[in-house]
Amino acid sequence: MPKAIQVRLNKILKPEVLALLDCMAGDTTAIAIQDLDGEILYGEVRQISGEKFPIGWKAQVVGWAIAERHADTIAKWLSAMYRSELEKKTITNEALERSKEINCLYHIAEGLISCKGIQDIAQLTVQAAKRVLEFSSASIMVNRDRDRNDLELVAGFGTAGNYTPGTIIDLKNGIAASVIEQRRGEVINNAIADPRFIKGAYPIYSMICVPLFGKERIIGVINISNDLPIRYSASDLKLLKTIASQVTPAIDNLLTYENEMRQAQEREHKLQQQLIELRLEIDEVNRVQQVAEITETEQFRLLLKKAEEHRQRRNRHRELSDQ
Repeated sequence: MPKAIQVRLNKILKPEVLALLDCMAGDTTAIAIQDLDGEILYGEVRQISGEKFPIGWKAQVVGWAIAERHADTIAKWLSAMYRSELEKKTITNEALERSKEINCLYHIAEGLISCKGIQDIAQLTVQAAKRVLEFSSASIMVNRDRDRNDLELVAGFGTAGNYTPGTIIDLKNGIAASVIEQRRGEVINNAIADPRFIKGAYPIYSMICVPLFGKERIIGVINISNDLPIRYSASDLKLLKTIASQVTPAIDNLLTYENEMRQAQEREHKLQQQLIELRLEIDEVNRVQQVAEITETEQFRLLLKKAEEHRQRRNRHRELSDQ
């Protein structure tokens, strides 16, 4: 999480600046420069009965210029120098952050080559995000079956790692459900106060939740969270979206492959059932045909005739016995 850029007042009081202050003060004007902690960085306040003007940029005050004369001019001059130093540091920090982002994305691109499954990609994503974002817990959940309204946990870090991979999360309620429904990522810096938040076994104060956009649908979400009340920024959200966009196509392709394999297996199973049923039908037809062939033979008719004669003799014998 990017920190606010700060420059201490003593950083701009370089030897050449102090020399100019000496020239401005001369023998007739007392000048003092004081930081926010009350420390005197130049001159002595007790010798001055003049005015006091803030040194800083916009709403950020870093110190005071105190002088018997022209204190406002001195404050403006030092404020301009402060602004210049602040801009240089901001540019430097932005360059460093950008470099970290590029290295992070390079790490993902390089790692995707060796990933064999969704779990591998998810773990790679969490590791890459840890390089540029501050969090105590992270998870990636995907919707494997578009016909089902749930998510499966495929990777977890920190406290989320205590949940078993394969855990199914219902999408009826919760922040993840809302993010998928609204189709946009969110920063929640006070999760406990959010009515959508579902309290779990581990504390969560701040979090970012970003949907994973596949070619045809949202295929899951990535969450990062912190068990301390830190504040995530819009730039943190943007960075997590960038990371998500790098890995989502690979996850989407694997989900599509899994779905195609599942459909192929279902078709194969259905075909096997049809073949079994067809074999049973063929066996029944053969049995009927065999019976017909047997009953049509001369030998079978003689057997039937002998059986009838035997039945008639048995009946006559019973009749004589009854008399």
